[in-house]
Amino acid sequence: MRYADAGKAYAEADHISGEVGEAGNQAFSRACLVNLDLEEGKLPVTGLLDRIEDAIQQAGKSNDAYSQSFARIIKARLLLQANKVAEAGREAQSAVDLAQEDKQATNKVSAQIILAETKARSGEVAEALAELDRLKALTDHERNVGQNLEAQLTYLKVMKQAGQLQQRKDAAILLSEFQKDAQEKGYKLLAAKAQSIMHGKP
Repeated sequence: MRYADAGKAYAEADHISGEVGEAGNQAFSRACLVNLDLEEGKLPVTGLLDRIEDAIQQAGKSNDAYSQSFARIIKARLLLQANKVAEAGREAQSAVDLAQEDKQATNKVSAQIILAETKARSGEVAEALAELDRLKALTDHERNVGQNLEAQLTYLKVMKQAGQLQQRKDAAILLSEFQKDAQEKGYKLLAAKAQSIMHGKP
């Protein structure tokens, strides 16, 4: 129901933006719809990649750096899911660059979290963990609970999937603690992702 309700809201925003000629807002709404479909996990990645590319192009034509940066973050996540690590890294870097130009702190952090994961999946595990440590400290200082949890979860995911043997053992315990913490703070999707990682899913 949560996905259906959110999907209706973004679809309505997409329709209204199209009617009033706000291409940037329409691109953002379309990117949000793709993100919802990605989180729900019921549609093939290929089709979602086509849709997010359309949103990126639309945002670019309207010179909407925020929407384009956001859409590139979603595309990077899709590419990671498709195991296209190098392409995901390029999209995440583009999102960082756009966010930096437009002073978008939130998009910048989200893209940097993805970049760190691409580093880990390319064998640069120590560098990835160091970067995620930095992002955890930054988001904690800024009291950005959602992105702090996102950075924590990616850190634990890297430990579990690519760390040394002891790191993998530690991650199993820490993921269980993270799941409870995220659940208590109302971040049910992140709690569910933690459970998936515990059970060996990407």
